[in-house]
Parts: sequence; C-alpha cells; structure tokens
Amino acid sequence: TLNSEMAKFIDGLNYPVVSLRLSYNITDTQPYTWNKFKVVPNFSYVLNLNQTEEQIWNAMASENRNDIRKGEKEGLTVNQTADYKIVFDLIKKTYNRKNVTGNESELKKILFEFANKENSFAMICLKGGEPVSTSFCIFDKHAAYYLLGGYDEKKKHHSAGTMNIWESIKYSKKMSLKKFDFEGSMLPEVEKYFRKFGGTLTPLYRINKVNRSLEVILKIFKRELF
Repeated sequence: TLNSEMAKFIDGLNYPVVSLRLSYNITDTQPYTWNKFKVVPNFSYVLNLNQTEEQIWNAMASENRNDIRKGEKEGLTVNQTADYKIVFDLIKKTYNRKNVTGNESELKKILFEFANKENSFAMICLKGGEPVSTSFCIFDKHAAYYLLGGYDEKKKHHSAGTMNIWESIKYSKKMSLKKFDFEGSMLPEVEKYFRKFGGTLTPLYRINKVNRSLEVILKIFKRELF
C-alpha cells in the first residue's frame, strides 16, 4: 500500500529524529508501527465548509455568536492584512505573556520568509484603529489551517479572537476551500475554545522515531512523543 511504501521511504532516510503529522485522511497507521515508528494519536476540530454561511453560523455555540455581535456593536472590526509586522508583534506579545521562549526565529521565518498570498492569510481585529488581536492561517487547495494567534493584553477585548476566527472561516469559504482545520486541540483550554466553532472532532496521528543515541535524552524531555 501507499502507506507501507511511505513508511519504508521515511525510515530509509536515516534521519536522527523523525516527527511527522499525518493527514487526517490517513487512519491506517499499522505500516508505521511495523517499521518501528511510535504512533501518537492527536485530535483536531475540522469544520466542513461545504455548508452555507448561515449553517456554519448556527452550528457555532451561542456564546460565540453573542461575542461576535457584542464586538461588532462595540465598534470592533476585522480586516485582512498583509502587514506581517503587526501580526508578528501581536503573536510575540502572547509568547512573552505565556513565557514561551525559543520560538521567535521560527515565527520570523514563517511570517517573513514563507508567508505570501499564495499560501497564507492573516486577519487583525481593530478597535478605534488600533490592533487588538490577530489570526494567521496557511492553506492548500483543500483546506485552511489555523496556525497562529495572538493579542495585546493592554488592548484585549473578549470578542476579538472569536471575530478573527469567524472572518478567517468566511474567507476560507470564499476561496472555495472544503475544510477549516483548527490544527490541534490537545490542551484542555484550547480544546474547549475550538469546540465552540462547531467543527467535528477528528483523530489524526503523528509518527516519531529517534536513533538510539538520542532516544534516552528525548524520552526524558518528550516522553509522550518518543
């Protein structure tokens, strides 16, 4: 099968560390287990965009709909932006607030080297012309993937993040994409938030393998993966 050949190919690359997330269309992970990969189940919420906008709206939790109405009433607006400096600053503030370190260089590569109008889009929520929050998505010909989000603690508004995601969903539908993938929901507080947008809880799998010289070290720090 294709998965069997893929498992053999990846294994034959002889990388010291392999960690790949499989497409949610792949449910038969046996060939990877047979080739000594550790298969780790994950979950994401995936929203079917082959519905009307009204159907998607009605499937959301009433709390989300109320947040969006409240934000609009209080003057919040959401615009698509190509100014990734604003996006970077808002996400960086979230990293700093959560004491997330070591990701700034990767964030810069994503936003300033990878991102363009052919593979990604970003939304910013504004209040009084000032950026409050942002969402950043990448996409292929089938789906959009919610990758990054952030907000300014000093200007935050309860509705801002929900409004950003709602506009991202609508824009994805406008591009005739079939799915909106929330890209993971394994943290309890994140799972609770993503669930309210009405997507389907969908299993997906990550395959991991590490050579023996690194295995002991990685098992100490990332036992759940290796």
